Amino acid sequence: MPGRRLRPALAAAAVLGALAAFHASCTRSIGPVFAAEAGAPDGAGAEGGLDVAVFEGGGEAGNTFEGDAEAGVTSNGCPAGTSSSGVVVLATNQDGPVGIAVAGGTVYWTDEIGGTVMSVPAAGGTPTTLAAGQGAPYGIAAGASGVFWTNGSAGTVAAAAADGGAPALLATAQVQPRGIALQGTTVYWTNFDGDSLASAAATAAGAAEGGTGDVLAGALAQPSAVATSAAGVFWVDQGDGTVEALPLGGGTQTTIASGQAGATQLATDGVNVYWTDTADAGAVMKAPVGGGSASALASAGHPWGIATDGAYVYWTSVVDGTVMRVATAGGAAETLATGQSCPQGIAVDAANVYWTSTGPAAGKGSIAKATKP
Repeated sequence: MPGRRLRPALAAAAVLGALAAFHASCTRSIGPVFAAEAGAPDGAGAEGGLDVAVFEGGGEAGNTFEGDAEAGVTSNGCPAGTSSSGVVVLATNQDGPVGIAVAGGTVYWTDEIGGTVMSVPAAGGTPTTLAAGQGAPYGIAAGASGVFWTNGSAGTVAAAAADGGAPALLATAQVQPRGIALQGTTVYWTNFDGDSLASAAATAAGAAEGGTGDVLAGALAQPSAVATSAAGVFWVDQGDGTVEALPLGGGTQTTIASGQAGATQLATDGVNVYWTDTADAGAVMKAPVGGGSASALASAGHPWGIATDGAYVYWTSVVDGTVMRVATAGGAAETLATGQSCPQGIAVDAANVYWTSTGPAAGKGSIAKATKP
């Protein structure tokens, strides 16, 4: 592909577009709004103008991008990161870190391009490979019962003991499984191209012959992110721009919010559901778990990952390279980190905020943390 020169004013679109092209082979949806803003550079496929590969996919040969050096756009679309006060880097040299979870003093993440599931002590230490040779691992959840993740290209949901051991299959024959959440003794996940929400018992030993899970809801519209609490299971239907809910054991599906064409990731504290909205200038949204009016907590430049501890909502902004938070009741947003290279997944515990950053090229991704103010 011939190189391009971009005006600085187009830097945001360049980051989105170049990432979409560079990571086209995993065919992850970045949603209609990101697709439009990205402009689908040469080689980035789109179906009906709405479905473009998301940032976390594997690189496709020939899909490279040479941007404006002044704007800081690199070959994969992510600007080179800079140091930020209070940020501690836990792991480097990652190929494509995406999902992240923290449990029991350990941070876990998926590397979609590298095909690995990794861990590192939250206090710092040597990263450990929990699983290698995975098929585009994406979402991840962790707790006392183990670590669980989705393998998008392999069509499986896998599990491993939190302290290591051979990974096992929890479910097979899935169709682009994506988001995953752990609630008590049950794991929930979405099948993006399978248009379904499924669940299985949370066991690190896996299921007999892999299993296929129990379908809780079908005929959905490209369900992506999923989150759980005692109040139920919640997910984003990217295909029709809604946020949906279902009782934990199944039952009647309800729509929490509609008209959310840019809804991307979500989290819940059992009182409200929070999600990132990439439409227009971008926003962090919330609505009661029982339904009601959706409202904006904060404006945000291309927000992506989101997490909550009940008091605050935390998010990453892919293009802005920032990690932010705002009180769940609303108020002024606070910046926790700047200069990050396409930060994506985010997780929190009692003391810290953790996130994945794609980095400017394969092998340049990282995992970082910052202490809560």
